[in-house]
Amino acid sequence: MKSSKRKLAYDTKYESTPAQIANRSTRNKARRAYAKTHGKVPAGMDIDHKQALDAGGTNVPSNLRPQPASINRGWRGGKGGETYTKKSKV
Repeated sequence: MKSSKRKLAYDTKYESTPAQIANRSTRNKARRAYAKTHGKVPAGMDIDHKQALDAGGTNVPSNLRPQPASINRGWRGGKGGETYTKKSKV
């Protein structure tokens, strides 16, 4: 599905907020920390925090795991009827 100009403008503005820049930096640090310990991350995989950062998790290698992007990015939507939150799953 193609994004509208309005949606693209909104996304650009949102992604440039200080909070989102900090979040992106934290995600990038996690990916680098995992890659340093385990080698290159396979294509299509995200680095997941076993304990979410907003629940007190950190970027230590023992808190990181590779997970397919479709699962890591889709848990909020409750695909397949899941009703859990990421915090309670861990």
